Amino acid sequence: MAAGDPRAALRNPGRLIKDPTDLSAVFPYGGTELGLVHRVRWRDGLRAREVTAEEWGGIAVEYIVTRTSCGLVAVLRGWDDDALSAVFPGVASGSGSGRAVYSQDSSVEAQRAGARLSDRAHVLLFAPLATAEHPAVLIYNAVPVPSVVDTEDVQLSLDAEMDRAVAWRGIPDVSKRTFDVALLEDLSL
Repeated sequence: MAAGDPRAALRNPGRLIKDPTDLSAVFPYGGTELGLVHRVRWRDGLRAREVTAEEWGGIAVEYIVTRTSCGLVAVLRGWDDDALSAVFPGVASGSGSGRAVYSQDSSVEAQRAGARLSDRAHVLLFAPLATAEHPAVLIYNAVPVPSVVDTEDVQLSLDAEMDRAVAWRGIPDVSKRTFDVALLEDLSL
């Protein structure tokens, strides 16, 4: 086995794409880019429970998988219409500018208490800039969950970017797939 090489440590900048259709095509792979993002964080939710043996003094003798899930959080750098409408319910086009209007209206069905967020699910791809060397993340059924990041403040000042944290959670699709992490050429829709 070879010694660890610090040059192999990765920085993995990339872009988010909603509903890609062809991963062999050029960017945005038949989908829609979701604005300029940074601080993208992938969360693999594999959890296990420890099984202990009383007859051996309570030591761990096994671990059992209890659940798997995944999530992706990113920070939008600016006011991107596609990204806002992909994440937040109640986003419509402005009558004058045609740009995104994000409002909270309790009469909008998608914003009412008890509304299913999975109705807004889509395929989400994190595509690294260096697709041949760095891993991509493909969530087959990504549910936008703004409540995960609802404590985030949006800067409205000259000294900081107007950014907004956004989040998705992966749930199984009809084929029982949740996510894959691999080089882009090894992924399939």
